[in-house]
Amino acid sequence: MTHHQPMFGVLQGKYDDVEFELKTLRRIHNLDQILFVGGDGLSIMRVNWLISRDPIEYLEERPIIVPVQGEAPHGVFHILHAGWRLYIRFLRACALHLTNQNPKGGINAQVRDEPTVSDLNNSLHFMNRVTKAACEYLTHLVRHGGPAIDDPDNWLNAANANIDLAWVVHYLYDFAFLLLDFKNAVRAGDSKHLDLLWREFILIGHAKTANKTNYCPMAIMTIFRSFAMDPQLLQLYENIRSIPMSTREGSKVGWDMPCEWLNLAITQGVKHGLSEERISKFVAGFALSDANNQLLREQFLDRHQMRATKMKSIDADSLKIKSFFMDKIGRDWATASRRNQESRLGITRGKKPWDEVKEAATAGGKDSIAEFVKETVRRYTLSFYTWG
Repeated sequence: MTHHQPMFGVLQGKYDDVEFELKTLRRIHNLDQILFVGGDGLSIMRVNWLISRDPIEYLEERPIIVPVQGEAPHGVFHILHAGWRLYIRFLRACALHLTNQNPKGGINAQVRDEPTVSDLNNSLHFMNRVTKAACEYLTHLVRHGGPAIDDPDNWLNAANANIDLAWVVHYLYDFAFLLLDFKNAVRAGDSKHLDLLWREFILIGHAKTANKTNYCPMAIMTIFRSFAMDPQLLQLYENIRSIPMSTREGSKVGWDMPCEWLNLAITQGVKHGLSEERISKFVAGFALSDANNQLLREQFLDRHQMRATKMKSIDADSLKIKSFFMDKIGRDWATASRRNQESRLGITRGKKPWDEVKEAATAGGKDSIAEFVKETVRRYTLSFYTWG
């Protein structure tokens, strides 16, 4: 991986800045035919618009620009954020239970109503605890009279009777499994599956509470490119959909991740005498030092057959949350599926997220998802793509 000279004085918040960055990149790579450009949501949204505004510049003169959505950490975060907004009352109830069990643990403080990208790891770590607990709870119910675990329709229908069971089932089926599947697809570089998951994301992202007004259009454009590309270009795109950061299987990351790592390294490594010159020197040497560090890590792992780092165990907290579900919802299927519309988990009243998603998915006329997709794609492609 080669790092070029940093571009100072430009960001991603202005179209003029992103246009300057694109022109700089194309000037550096003026002998190439195709230039894949990755970025976070803010920059890719502007790249989509710039291509639409001047398709001759960016699609007919070399190098042509092919945007690549930043899918981890930014894509992962926005899928998390959409579902988090919908399921915050359920997550808050689980966090409150853990806090009551361990007041010094600070769990409740980690579950923010509006997490930011910098909160991603804490939010994911908490979700992992809840997801593990919910999965083990449903598995427990299977062993005590419940339907087969691979029969989601039966689970979803049964959950209509008990509001608390519905929260657990829909949290997993509509949100947690989508997020976990997306993370794994990025790691594996499974381009076709990522497109499928972006389509699924639109259902929750389009709901009013999720309010992903920028990421839904970007997801639509990501899917559009996979359908519209020349087959040979599509094959190349799919092969580099994620970036391998080591030789190990499942170690791929989004196109936005190396930039995040570089930014963190600059923040940690250039603390005094901050200047453009010092940052430029740091960036110039970072690629070599980072590659050598990675090589050493790989050799260490191969030699010792162990991980250099280990995540904090979530088993204890997951067991507490699972016990919470068993105590409040039921320890067997007959109890868990009984009719109950007053939450014993302590979840406050309000619109159910699964009802809100269903309303968005089944809206008609101009408010339908089909019309939303059609309007989005036409807005960004009518200047260069012929629609029947």
